[in-house]
Amino acid sequence: MAFSTSGRVRAWRFEDLNVQLIAKSQGWRSKDVDAQLAKLRQQRADPAWIDATLARLPVPALALLATLVDAHGHETDEQILAEASRIFSIPKDPLVAAASVLLDEILIVVLTSPRGQMFSLVEPSAALLAERLRDVQAPSLPEGVPFVASERLDDGRALLAACGALRHVDVKLTQDGLPHRGAIKRLAKTVGIAETKLEHLLVLGLDLRLLAPSDDEGLLRPVTSRLCDLARGVPPAWSPVLAKLVETLRTAGVPVSAARIDSWRHDVAMVTYSVIPDAQQLGSIPGLANGRCGDMLALVAVPLAGSPAVTITPSFEVFVPPEARHEDIVAVLGCAELVRIDRVIVARITKASIQRAVGSGTTTTSLVASLAGACRTPVPQNVAAAIEDWATGQHAVTALGRVIVVPAADEARVVAALAPQQARAIAPGVIVVRAETSQRLVTTALARLGITTRAAEAQDPDRDGGSGPSVSPQRIPMLATGDSALRRRFADYRAGAPAELAKVAKVAKLAKLAAAPAHDDEHDDEHDEPLTEVQCSDRAIALIEGWEDDRNCRLPDEIAGVVATLLDVIPEVDQKFLLAAKNRRQIIERTTIVINQRGGLEAFLAKNRDLVSRTVGPEVIALIEAARQPRPSSPPPPPASSSLAWYSDDLAARLAAAARASATYSLDLGDGRAPTVRLRKLIERGTVTMVLGEDVADDSAVAVPLHSIRRIAAAATTEPPTAPSPRGPWSPLPGQPVPAGHLPCPCGSGERYRACCRRSN
Repeated sequence: MAFSTSGRVRAWRFEDLNVQLIAKSQGWRSKDVDAQLAKLRQQRADPAWIDATLARLPVPALALLATLVDAHGHETDEQILAEASRIFSIPKDPLVAAASVLLDEILIVVLTSPRGQMFSLVEPSAALLAERLRDVQAPSLPEGVPFVASERLDDGRALLAACGALRHVDVKLTQDGLPHRGAIKRLAKTVGIAETKLEHLLVLGLDLRLLAPSDDEGLLRPVTSRLCDLARGVPPAWSPVLAKLVETLRTAGVPVSAARIDSWRHDVAMVTYSVIPDAQQLGSIPGLANGRCGDMLALVAVPLAGSPAVTITPSFEVFVPPEARHEDIVAVLGCAELVRIDRVIVARITKASIQRAVGSGTTTTSLVASLAGACRTPVPQNVAAAIEDWATGQHAVTALGRVIVVPAADEARVVAALAPQQARAIAPGVIVVRAETSQRLVTTALARLGITTRAAEAQDPDRDGGSGPSVSPQRIPMLATGDSALRRRFADYRAGAPAELAKVAKVAKLAKLAAAPAHDDEHDDEHDEPLTEVQCSDRAIALIEGWEDDRNCRLPDEIAGVVATLLDVIPEVDQKFLLAAKNRRQIIERTTIVINQRGGLEAFLAKNRDLVSRTVGPEVIALIEAARQPRPSSPPPPPASSSLAWYSDDLAARLAAAARASATYSLDLGDGRAPTVRLRKLIERGTVTMVLGEDVADDSAVAVPLHSIRRIAAAATTEPPTAPSPRGPWSPLPGQPVPAGHLPCPCGSGERYRACCRRSN
């Protein structure tokens, strides 16, 4: 392949450029070609040269480069010209002339592929161009317009409160990996927040990995260490992508438009396969805030200020006002049940909440100390005494799995409580229950005895090599802020600045190339050798492009050509099999399967034998051809006899009657085919009526669509027809039993025996 990834764009490799064409266009002498190429490559890798070149290029050329960067460096010329004209409101003629300037500067090249003429960036300038021109067309925030934060509930505090509340509330995950709607509805009604809002916060907690399943039943529990880090403003080390965004926003110190955030998210997904929330959801993270600059949505980093302002009443109620620190919300909800989410977060300290906190490994001293550090006034004495009393109760050492360890003194009570679960003591204080016993049932039974379960807290999913994605911070793209000088040039061009119009006038003489900018004779030699040698229809190309757009990925041109050619020669069922692939690797695997196993090889090889040989290997083709045996030819169908009485009217009614009687009919299917079929039944397959039966010649099963039958005829008999002889009533032979009256009459009339020959006899 002549492509490589440079600066998150698909760029044509410098060493694969047509040296003769470049030397001719640049006017180099033959003996200076090598030195000039080295100098050219050094220039294209120099940021200063790139900046100087961009400064002297006209705005239409910058628009083409910016559009090509947003298309990841490789797209059809028609698409790039149309998009640049639409986005930047520039007529097509200046854009066509600008394309010639970019070709002369060797910042882009024109290639030939099954999709048509393609514009492509060139290494090593592609990465530098992408850095300067990415999102340059995105509208900038208006200068001098202040940032106005959204007037709504503080989503950062609400996120911490919603996640912290799950320590004391059971919310299960569905099979889709989302919080159960019934539990969300109950919790939302309890804490006084909209159901959709609470679901949004919990799903965001899952996306940010602040929540994790704590056991095999899928109960969501907060990861306390991550909540504390997020509340203190520590960059989230468990998510390098999010940490880099927060660091960038804090360093910038100014609002960033939501459009630029969403574009950066797309780049992150393309490079690291990491999915992070959109700009609207990111505003729910402590330290980030959503708002507007004029009419534009924006995101800005805000300081996490606050002071110890929590109030605990003697009635065990806890009030966390807006001026309290974010980490105090996590500390309070670690040992108190959430009552309400509002500007003032309300919680309540209960015996169960204290025992849950102690069960997760927190000591009495640390509980009281954390509450005292969050309060503006001392913790009431009765509250401190109650916490100490509740925290010193009886606790099971563990209730994980199917083995329960309790204090030896409580062994008998626990065995009696768990008798329905076939509990038995295998050691002092060690009890075993049935394997199918759920942890929740054990925990409930122990709670009735006053024994609190010391359950495992949700752990960091990435600890000890967990399943979380490993992303190198060096691979994460920087948040594009755009070149401010280039943005001003676009604004000046739209305003009709003389300097910008003069740059456009310098290349106006190239407007004659508007009809065919990519077919200049000087550049045709560069593209005599196409990327692939396939020949495929426009329909196949449209199918491949649609697949690439749906999957948000690009196939190598050679593979895309193979698949496009296959789509022209294989049946519809195999087309669906190919296009159902979910990613690039799978469509390559399915292409090999279709080539090797699912037919269509002869027609495909007739078109592109060399290309198939390079794709799957000549050895594979040799094995397939050696293993392929000629199929035995089926005997030709009997010719349609002209002596038969053929019908072309009322085919459906006649065939339905013939199927009910299992009659034998000849079916004229056109092309000289007229099989003789014993009809069995008619069935509906979707919107098609199928005629089922057996071929009289070889007894093979037959299924013929009704719409493919042109005419029918009753099958000819082997004996010549004779005049019917007079028939009398049937009578039994000597010694032959008389059939019962409800049986069909043996005379063949079709009537019952008692209603036919029995009367005559």
